[in-house]
Amino acid sequence: MTGPNGFQQTLQSTATLQNLMAGTYVVSAVIVAPTGTAAYLPSVNGSPITLGSGGSDTGQVIVAYTSLTSQWTVVGPTKIPFSNGQDYGSGKMQAFAVDNQNPQTMYAGGGVGPGNSGPFTEAGVYKTTNGGTSWTAIDSGLTDPAVDTLWLDQGNPSILLAGTWSKGIFQSTDAGDSWSLVGAYGAVTEFLHLGSSLYAATAQGIAVSTDNGSSWTLIEPTSSPVRAITGENGVIYAGLDNGEVLVQTSSSGPWNNVTPSGIGNTTVWHIAVNPTNADNAIVVERYSTPELYETTDAGSSWTTMSGPNCPVQYIVFEPSNASDLYAGCDGTGFQSTDGGGSWSPITGSGFDIRLIVADEAGVTGNLLMGSDQGLFLRPAGSTTWQGLTSSINSSSILYGLAVNGSTLLTAVQDYSPINSFNGGASWQQLGGSSPDIGEAGSVLINPGNPNDVYAFTTGGFQISTDGGQTFTDDPSIDFSLGNFNQGNAQTMAVDPTLSANLY
Repeated sequence: MTGPNGFQQTLQSTATLQNLMAGTYVVSAVIVAPTGTAAYLPSVNGSPITLGSGGSDTGQVIVAYTSLTSQWTVVGPTKIPFSNGQDYGSGKMQAFAVDNQNPQTMYAGGGVGPGNSGPFTEAGVYKTTNGGTSWTAIDSGLTDPAVDTLWLDQGNPSILLAGTWSKGIFQSTDAGDSWSLVGAYGAVTEFLHLGSSLYAATAQGIAVSTDNGSSWTLIEPTSSPVRAITGENGVIYAGLDNGEVLVQTSSSGPWNNVTPSGIGNTTVWHIAVNPTNADNAIVVERYSTPELYETTDAGSSWTTMSGPNCPVQYIVFEPSNASDLYAGCDGTGFQSTDGGGSWSPITGSGFDIRLIVADEAGVTGNLLMGSDQGLFLRPAGSTTWQGLTSSINSSSILYGLAVNGSTLLTAVQDYSPINSFNGGASWQQLGGSSPDIGEAGSVLINPGNPNDVYAFTTGGFQISTDGGQTFTDDPSIDFSLGNFNQGNAQTMAVDPTLSANLY
């Protein structure tokens, strides 16, 4: 309640105010924050009140609260078409686990991913029991939904672990129905199962569990977060956020720093170890030159490896043939059949790749990729990729949203704008090189004329005059002026009084 001469009083219950000076008094009320799904909205009757002089005026204001229950429905994007003709995609899904005895049961998650590569998302964990036809969110007790990595106990598939970006290690003992935090180590980006022990790359160092993830011990604290961990036959390699590489050559031996010389302060994104020779490993250093380093003597010495012509995110050996290597980059995957001497693109792998699983589900020749566009499987003997997570519709990395009736326009990380013209029943991805639509940024519908739609992305500024169906470039803005990133969101506004004016 406010009044003359700076009068102000907060009321939290029925009150009678006396001896007020003459003047006008105004009562306002705030929305009471939601309890569950219900918020409480006020209505104010009888305000303002004007009191005359003499002290004999009276008045009454009544504030009544009513509840408003909010109901949210997920509308997408889902089944996102690729502009290059690939199978349908989803948002970022770079964490994966599969029950090898029942490959129809799979788990997918979205967060940052191995190393610290890729955009941040909080997709949580999903489960399918029909090979990806449908997925169910399984986040009960998972208080950190930024999921970097998943691990399933193949001997007891009821036990599932999730490594998350903020809180650490979560365990489920009922196949994902519920979760509990079992290791509060900060960012956990990779698990390694070796012998009877399970290792984790954590923000505090290297942790180990000998009871399938129920309890953990920090066995090697580090001053920089551990981002990658891998091993074979008792030899374990760990990569740190500052570029250092550690190796342990026996279970009771020390952790030795074997960092390749010349490495700067750059993250180890991933380490691959030869499945037939544990002394042979390849390290991926983030955006360094060179980027790939190989050892054949457990880190005592290193040589640079010629990688594909792209910034490598992830690299693995083919388990059944160590001369075959797979590498994932932003935009495509590559394969080498001569131990890294030469590389060729993998047909159809037009994804921003954060994870590669060779011989997925234990099937020789299966190849799975986790990416900013979802999980994709190329079955053994096939050249076609299947989008496993296309029916998941809550993990896209959305930067912006514009709505007019049943028209939904979104600006998206790692996609050009994804739009629906039927309220989310189906979606389409803008594409093409003329114009180069670009990713991220923002989208806007002109309220004065909904046929005028704008997309401002990493590809520049585009205009649509048909409600977002097609776009044309507007080259009048010179992006060479200054350090301007057109991928940032919220960079457009329409004059609310004169809709022809766009800023």
